[in-house]
Amino acid sequence: MLTGQITITNDEPKTTGHTSQPLRPLTTEEPLSADPVVATERPEQELLLCCVRPEQDGRTRRRIGQLAAGRIDWPLLATFAVRNGVAAMTYRRLYDLCPDFVPEPILKELKRDYRTNAARNLYLAAELRQLFQKLDAAGVSALPYKGPVLGDTLYGDIALRKTTDLDIIVRKKDVARASAELLAAGYQPESELPDPHETPFAEHDRFKHHYKGTWVELHWRIGTKYSGDPAELPELWSRSQRISWRDTSIIVPSPESQLWLLMVHGNQHCFAELAWVNDVAKLIWSEPDLDWSEVADQFRRGSRRRFALGLILAAELLGAHVPQDLLDMAGNDRQAVQLADEAKRRMLCPDSREPGYVECFSFHLRVRSRVRDKARYLAGLAR
Repeated sequence: MLTGQITITNDEPKTTGHTSQPLRPLTTEEPLSADPVVATERPEQELLLCCVRPEQDGRTRRRIGQLAAGRIDWPLLATFAVRNGVAAMTYRRLYDLCPDFVPEPILKELKRDYRTNAARNLYLAAELRQLFQKLDAAGVSALPYKGPVLGDTLYGDIALRKTTDLDIIVRKKDVARASAELLAAGYQPESELPDPHETPFAEHDRFKHHYKGTWVELHWRIGTKYSGDPAELPELWSRSQRISWRDTSIIVPSPESQLWLLMVHGNQHCFAELAWVNDVAKLIWSEPDLDWSEVADQFRRGSRRRFALGLILAAELLGAHVPQDLLDMAGNDRQAVQLADEAKRRMLCPDSREPGYVECFSFHLRVRSRVRDKARYLAGLAR
């Protein structure tokens, strides 16, 4: 049983100007359901999923308090959170709802991760803002891909999403000019710059600022490598939207295009971390007017199984509200269901490890539903 009042503490410094609805304190007068929010083998797994879940309704918050007051292997929970890239969000939820139930060493460990992530993301946001201004002055249109912009716009707190580098999308015709601006800003290419017109399998190049230690990936294609999807993705540009981000005017993908990008990113990494599922679930929750007919059109294209996998994981693990017809189509793909089960075990197994080369090879071969896409993937590996 829970004892005493679970209060919200608000002394943690904010890292963004965005405002969000405060979480209401939990009290012992509120009924506690014995039913799990999501069925798991261990309470640590359910507590992690409840903390990350985008929709923090009364039942989910009460369940967090109930689980935290019970028998939790706190070092294991911290391991789950760090390994899945959601330590900052886990800390924020526990800190806001039930800090008295978390052992002090664990709360301090998670707090360190939260503050480190906040500092890194604030630095990366400032760097990205400068790069966007340079590219804009050079007449190069650029889109942010993941990174601190997503932390601000999707999560409302730049500290909550883990970011390690910067990703920028440009049109293929602007690769040379964009590369020149990165060089002028002190970045050096990781390897010889590819000619995007002569290297059909190339998608991006990596640049590093050796003094700052910052990596930038410059993309002119996303998820097209060996996949058979449309190479230039003109809809990214035709449906993009202009917003004000940290006092800078930038263009961002439409919510529907953003969902596609997040699906591609999760699949590229075999959905090995809960953070990538959370990106998908968070976008679905944050965009009640999402054009699901457009999503369905993307679903029916070559990325069918990749979309199916992302939708299954977001719905089953984090309660994303996906239209039933799309969930039914996803559930009818036995390979997608099997891949989802494997991904869930990878994320939530206590002794899990990063997928190795053989596992990644198997995943990328099976996640392609069309024979021609499998053949293209294998041909690309041979190059």
